Amino acid sequence: MTRQRLKKKPNVEEKIKEAKEALEKDELEIMKSALEALQEAFQPIAQKMYAEAQAQQQAQGAGPEAGAGAADDVVDADYEVVD
Repeated sequence: MTRQRLKKKPNVEEKIKEAKEALEKDELEIMKSALEALQEAFQPIAQKMYAEAQAQQQAQGAGPEAGAGAADDVVDADYEVVD
């Protein structure tokens, strides 16, 4: 896993450097191209981070519904306005 991390990090760092250089050139097409390349390089890292966060939530027993019961003190009631 460390080897993969070492391979990906310089690639992302290089794309960041290219994006900064493109920003300095102030040309829209170059900036768009550099941004797309940076997003593509970062995508596998973001996917791994998301997967690790999901696994951690599942390990803790907190699924997507974990926050659903947080508002248990809410009362659903009918009311009538009296003048």
